[in-house]
Amino acid sequence: MSAVAATLYGVGVGPGRPELLTLEAVRVVGRAPVVAVPATGAEGAGLALSVVESVVDLSEKEIMELAFPMTRDEAVRRGARRAAAGRIASRLREPSDVAFLTLGDPLFYSTFGYMAALVREMAPETEVKVVPGVTSISACAAAAGAVLVEGRESMAVIADPRDTEGLKEALERFDTVAVMKLKGAAREVALVIEEAGLAESAVFVERAGWPGERVLRDVGALAEGDEADYFSIVIVKRSGF
Repeated sequence: MSAVAATLYGVGVGPGRPELLTLEAVRVVGRAPVVAVPATGAEGAGLALSVVESVVDLSEKEIMELAFPMTRDEAVRRGARRAAAGRIASRLREPSDVAFLTLGDPLFYSTFGYMAALVREMAPETEVKVVPGVTSISACAAAAGAVLVEGRESMAVIADPRDTEGLKEALERFDTVAVMKLKGAAREVALVIEEAGLAESAVFVERAGWPGERVLRDVGALAEGDEADYFSIVIVKRSGF
């Protein structure tokens, strides 16, 4: 007799505004008895949860906070992922559906991809479904009124702002380049952009759609040492905005 399969949902809650939640996200979270939320120390857990709880009644649900340390130690990160996946798998085996909340989109620089792979390993009978969400890059472009790409233009995304050589190469090869998570590296990124002669073709967006949103069309302030939030992106378009 085959086991009854529960479903793990990766639910993208968008960039942080409840208005940008999809109807499917609201429906899935509303029906799931367990809501899993990654806790990274960068406001991610509290923000993802607050976005949803302003729309969905979570009072009768189990809220499972999962620790994901913000460290460059890959062994620590792997251990945290496996521990989190184990907790999720234990609920799925009951069986109870689990909605895993993630800022932005579950398949775009999200912890969910790791979770899905590990859960499939631990509980092979589990069904995995994804509810897409608005990405941070889309939200930042909208806040700045900036067209990302059109026609045959190409685009690159740099997830490690400290990779200055990778950024230099991307600025030479692609029509549009987006650099994410600038905290602690904004000055270095801005200097590379200036050296490439693209300072006037760049826009910096911080905390798009939230209180304290900031949009700068001159990266000079960043090159001079202006600090950037973790939730920040700089977008460079060779043809300008």
